[in-house]
Amino acid sequence: MKYIYGLQFFESSRPTAVTIGKFDGFHVGHQKLLEKVRSLSADGDIASVVIAFDMIPFFRARGCFLGVIMERSEKRAYLADKVDYFVDCPFDESVSEMEAEDFVRNVLAGKMKARHIVIGEDFRFGKDRKGDAGLLEEMAKECGYKVHVVPDVYRGDKKISSSYIREDLKAGKMTQVNELLGHPYQMFGRVARGRSMGASQFDMATINIEPDPVKALPPFGVYVVGVKIGDNVYQGVGNLGVKPTVGALERPDLEVHMLGFDEEIYGVDVVVSFYRFLRPERRFESLEALKEQMHKDLEEAQREWNR
Repeated sequence: MKYIYGLQFFESSRPTAVTIGKFDGFHVGHQKLLEKVRSLSADGDIASVVIAFDMIPFFRARGCFLGVIMERSEKRAYLADKVDYFVDCPFDESVSEMEAEDFVRNVLAGKMKARHIVIGEDFRFGKDRKGDAGLLEEMAKECGYKVHVVPDVYRGDKKISSSYIREDLKAGKMTQVNELLGHPYQMFGRVARGRSMGASQFDMATINIEPDPVKALPPFGVYVVGVKIGDNVYQGVGNLGVKPTVGALERPDLEVHMLGFDEEIYGVDVVVSFYRFLRPERRFESLEALKEQMHKDLEEAQREWNR
C-alpha cells in the first residue's frame, strides 16, 4: 500500500475504485465499503483507494474534538495489506469549501480517475454537505464512473457508527466495542522509561507507553490486554491512568505486565489490544495494598486468558 498525505499528491497510472469517508476505527460498517472496493479492483487493472478525511484540526478549531478511535499510524497499519492507496486528506478550508460538483469533477473523476465510487448510505461531501449519492448518480454518466451505495450495518435497531462506538468506549464496554469494530481496540506506542517501580516495588516487570494525545481513551483502570512485539503476541494486564497512589501523572500512561516476559525493550514499538475492563483506577492507602491488588488483577487476567 502507498500512503499519501494530501489529495494533491495522489498519482496513479490506473483508473481507480474509490471509497470516501472519515473512517474512524474502520468498524464493521466501514469494512463493507472496503470489501466492495477490493472486489471492484480484484483483477488488478483498477487500483483500490481509500480517501479518509482527517477531521482533527476541523473539530479542534470548533472546540468539539472528542478524540479518535484510530490515529494515523493505526489506520496505516490496518490498511497496509488491504488497498493499493491510502489518501489521508486534511479537512482544511480548501476541502471543506469546495463545491460538491467540483469535488466530483476535479478530484474523483479527474485526479483519482475513478471508475467506481463506493459510499455509505448517509455519506455527504462538499461545501455545506450538499453532495450525496443522488448528486454522484446525476454526474455519473458525464464523469464516467459507477456509484455503489453500501447499506448501513446495524446492531439491533442501532446503526453502527464511530459515535456509537465512542460512547461504548467511554463506558469501558470493551467486548462490545471490539464487536462493533470487528477487531480489538488498540493503542500503538513506543516503550518509554517509567518510574521503574514495577519490578522493584511490586515484583512485576512492566512496560510503559504514552497514549497519543489525539486518542479517544476508555476509562482509567485495569484491562486484560494483548501486546504485540514484532511478530510475537503476549498476554497481559494493563493499567491505564495517572497512578494516583504513587503520585498522579500529568498525562495518562499505560503500564502493562506481560505474562512470561521480563525483557527491557525501551524504545521498541508495540501494539496493545484491549479485551476486557477489570476495574476502575483508584487510590490505595499504601503501596502494599496496591501491590496486593495488582497481583489479584494479574490472577483475574490469567483466568480470563485461560477461559
